[in-house]
Amino acid sequence: MDSRQSPLNSLLTTAREAERSGNLEIAASAWKEIRLQYPESSEGFTFGGCLLKRLGQLSEALSVFGQGLDRFPKNEWLAVEQAWAFIDLGDFATAAQRWQDIRLCFPNNLGGYLGGGLAHRRMGDYNAADDIYRAALSRLPDTLNVFADFAWNAEEKGDLPEAIQRWHVVQSRFPDVENGYVRAGVLLLNSEHWDEADDVLAEAVRRFPDSVDAMTSYAWVAQNRGH
Repeated sequence: MDSRQSPLNSLLTTAREAERSGNLEIAASAWKEIRLQYPESSEGFTFGGCLLKRLGQLSEALSVFGQGLDRFPKNEWLAVEQAWAFIDLGDFATAAQRWQDIRLCFPNNLGGYLGGGLAHRRMGDYNAADDIYRAALSRLPDTLNVFADFAWNAEEKGDLPEAIQRWHVVQSRFPDVENGYVRAGVLLLNSEHWDEADDVLAEAVRRFPDSVDAMTSYAWVAQNRGH
């Protein structure tokens, strides 16, 4: 099939409509055809690789992303999707390196920090993750996901006082976000700081009356206090 028989716009329409209708195999075939017929177009590599990820074909997706980056080495989207694919594959060391490259090339890309921090957390390198999150807080100071991941990192590290403090920061900066209250309350509960846990979780229940997590955590405080 030559390009006159299959114009790029026609192939793009076929691929996108197949994805929307759930015909993923047809979509994958169309994206592959785009890569073969129109290798100068990045869509076949970005969308095609993302679809292969959805199909669980991670090795194939990584191959497509790699081919795309060979052709488009400064394509931010391709770089980010490739790095996430390494996370999904469980190759956290390679993912960490890819995220570092992204932070250098695209310093305002949030994924470079969130993905990089996650890769190091999965490797148990919590100090390196902290460094990445601090860099993100400096560059992207109003981003909830950075503050939340910064708190999760301390929690996963087992530094409960630091994690509690970080969740308190989430509360103060993002007062309409449930996790800031519930996670701080749960950690205070686990640390047997009953009064503080009671106060935080009472506020969580007041702010989020439909939250099962807030209600059950609040009940656990009373139970642990013997009330």
